[in-house]
Formats: sequence, structure tokens, C-alpha cells
Amino acid sequence: MGDPGAGDQPGLLWFNPGAFAPPTLGTYGTAPVAPLRLPGYHQWDISLAKNFYLWEETRLQLRADFINAFNQTQFRDVGTLCSGVNSCTQFNSSFGTVTSTRAPREIQLGLSFYW
Repeated sequence: MGDPGAGDQPGLLWFNPGAFAPPTLGTYGTAPVAPLRLPGYHQWDISLAKNFYLWEETRLQLRADFINAFNQTQFRDVGTLCSGVNSCTQFNSSFGTVTSTRAPREIQLGLSFYW
């Protein structure tokens, strides 16, 4: 019915839900295969470690792991089920919106003793 990427999608709208309509009963739709691109995955994981050699073969390791170090919001799932009769959003209000995100920043600290 229209271009799903046209216009400004405010808030958590990933695409324009008004660009889609369910097919008439008993027919197939005319949308191409994979008309949308889902959110990408961009994450920085950083580890820092410092070894302290105590004597001969023994050492103490201090370690810090930063998962999603820059704490970027990463969208995961988008509602793509078109289940209405006249409109895709008639029975599915999450159509076209982001429904979940990946985990936020996680920091792990560790201390290891090797002998």
C-alpha cells in the first residue's frame, strides 16, 4: 500500500504500519519477500587484565570485563504479525513497533590466583 520507510517514525515505531494491509480473504498478499530490515547488532565488549607475579610460578590476576561497554541501546525484536481484518494494527497493537531490547551494560570483576 505504501513505502514502510517513508516519513518519520516517532518513538519505538520501526516502520510505518499504515503501509501494510491484510490481503482480502482467500488471496495471497503482494508484499515482496523480506521488505524490511530488522535492527542490527553493534556491541563493544572490552576486557582489561593485570597480572601480578608474586614468586616463581605464582601470580595474581585482576580482571575487569565490560559487556556492551558503551551501553548503546540495541533493539532486538519488532512486531511483524499482521492480524487485522481492515488494518494490521486492528488486533495487534505492537505491529511495527520495537518489542524488546538486548541487555544493557554488564561489568564483571574478577580476581584469580594461579599456582
